[in-house]
Amino acid sequence: MLVLQDISSWVEFLSHYKMYFVSNVYTYRGDKVKDDFYRKTFTANELPNLYSGFYYFEKGEFAHEFFAWFELVTNNWELFYGKFVPEHYPTRCSVDVTTSIVAKILDCDNEITNKIAKFPTFTHMKPQIQGWSTPQNDWQDCVGVYVSDNCDIKIGNYQQTGILHYTENSFVEKQDVIDIYRRKLNV
Repeated sequence: MLVLQDISSWVEFLSHYKMYFVSNVYTYRGDKVKDDFYRKTFTANELPNLYSGFYYFEKGEFAHEFFAWFELVTNNWELFYGKFVPEHYPTRCSVDVTTSIVAKILDCDNEITNKIAKFPTFTHMKPQIQGWSTPQNDWQDCVGVYVSDNCDIKIGNYQQTGILHYTENSFVEKQDVIDIYRRKLNV
């Protein structure tokens, strides 16, 4: 994840929540992701569509209870997944699936996300949800990437803002993103 702009304005919005998970993500073009290619488990099992790539919580009783359940489900994921996600059963433990199961157990999904809010969110770069007619396994094989010396990132002709979930570790290596940030920050 790369934070590409000041997101401190999100703090006011988040202060109205004890805990908040993103439920809407966007393509690099800024289109809301509607394709469930990677989230068939959520659709088939009617799980809340929560993304743990960005979340917020206040330290307190609610967070303590939520994360205690999260630990229990994670440590016993086969048992909980068998009960809550028998359709499209995942082959490994998933933080997103576990988060959604806990939200379902605690019946709190309406308290921990806002399905109509345009932020907080992030740009999700998994290739199958970009709307390409012939997606590849790596999104970088489908579209050009340009990183300026000022750390501005364009994917295709689209300037990226907010938070970019680049999903492929090779992105920061191929584009020398870490070196560009180090030069800019003198570290």
